Amino acid sequence: NRLINIHVFGTGDSTQQPFSYWPYPISVSSLLNSKVQHIMAEMISTEREYVRSLSYVIEHYFPEMERLDLPQDLWGKRSIIFGNMEKLCNFHCQYFLKELEASAHSPLSISSCFLRHEDQFGMYALYSKNKPQSDALLTSHGNGFFKNKQLELGDKMDLASYLLKPIQRMSKYALLLKDLIKECGQSQEQELSDLRTAEEMVKFQLRHGNDLLAMDAIRGCDVNLKEQGQLRCQDEFIVWCGRRKYLRHVFLFEDLILFSKSKKIEGGYDLYIYKQSYKTAEIGMTESVGDSGLRFEIWFRRRKSQDTFILQASSGEVKAVWTAIIGKILWRQALRNREVRLKEMVSMGIGSKPFMDIKPSDAAISDRAIDYIMKGSGDTTSQHLRAHLPCSPFNPLDVLFQLKYPLTVYFYTHTPPGSSYVLTQCPVWRKEVVWTCVCSR
Repeated sequence: NRLINIHVFGTGDSTQQPFSYWPYPISVSSLLNSKVQHIMAEMISTEREYVRSLSYVIEHYFPEMERLDLPQDLWGKRSIIFGNMEKLCNFHCQYFLKELEASAHSPLSISSCFLRHEDQFGMYALYSKNKPQSDALLTSHGNGFFKNKQLELGDKMDLASYLLKPIQRMSKYALLLKDLIKECGQSQEQELSDLRTAEEMVKFQLRHGNDLLAMDAIRGCDVNLKEQGQLRCQDEFIVWCGRRKYLRHVFLFEDLILFSKSKKIEGGYDLYIYKQSYKTAEIGMTESVGDSGLRFEIWFRRRKSQDTFILQASSGEVKAVWTAIIGKILWRQALRNREVRLKEMVSMGIGSKPFMDIKPSDAAISDRAIDYIMKGSGDTTSQHLRAHLPCSPFNPLDVLFQLKYPLTVYFYTHTPPGSSYVLTQCPVWRKEVVWTCVCSR
């Protein structure tokens, strides 16, 4: 707990000696706590102002939609102009503001306020998705009508400015959470991790509204996209398939990756013409290809080796986001399939060993090796085969699929004796990982 002694200088010559000495040492932690409290105070004060703004719109502008002289083109269009603002107001007024105020004295625990209401923050993506329609309707028919109400209220801000506040508020949350992360000590690992998760959730909802808009612009798709899980991200990539190069707009769902071609239409909007799609359960990923730092590879587990896509992102940041999300999707699928297989085995009265997570090693190796222990019927001794595999990317399960008889596959990593791992589908990132496999007939 370092201390800072403050010397007080007089005015005038900056080279003069201090004429007084502050008698109370100040700890570095106290200064940091002061910054954190300041960030927290700003979040609470701006939250109160935000709730007042939403309530103001509901109180003064919502009744305008019931007037008899409402322009015909605005009849029944309240939900288009205001989106789900009323639901947002209720959430913040009844829950979120109160929870922020309750966390005033423990700012680093504020992440729980965000993560507890992740579903409610999903309303912001829907609000963002509706915003272009709202803007278009206000521009064509509403601005003149609502201007009269603004003048009546003597307000300097017009309705369009108030309707922008929910978008601005989410951006403000992201900035304040980022500031808290900067002030959070490295020793506070759990608080730091939770704050980063909350920040990522807010950023996701900010961009997810645009993702949903783009999803609605997909044309010619014969796949029911509502059944493919949540849309995680969408971006434009240069895509290589063999020797051919294309410009493709790619959509990544939880259960599907979709390739489309952008088409500009009147008004500056884009349509996305469906080209092809693949289940994420069928793919694997190489996180980095080439020297540019912008490319990664999508490949297929049970197809020819040449059936791959190399995607080049517009920036290193975009590439990092995509590879991180794909990696998490593959890992979740592996865990989910393992659990399904375990339930099947238990229902059949097979297998009772505890299951543990497999964590890949990042340590680089030059010689990947797999130990096979084959137990044949009637053979009391185990035959050990050691296969030295080249240092090219590979899927360790590919070797096992070559064997002709039914196998129970146990994957062992560097763990204490007696710890076993049973997995029916391996997460197949092409990383430097050593697998030791024991196969029993």
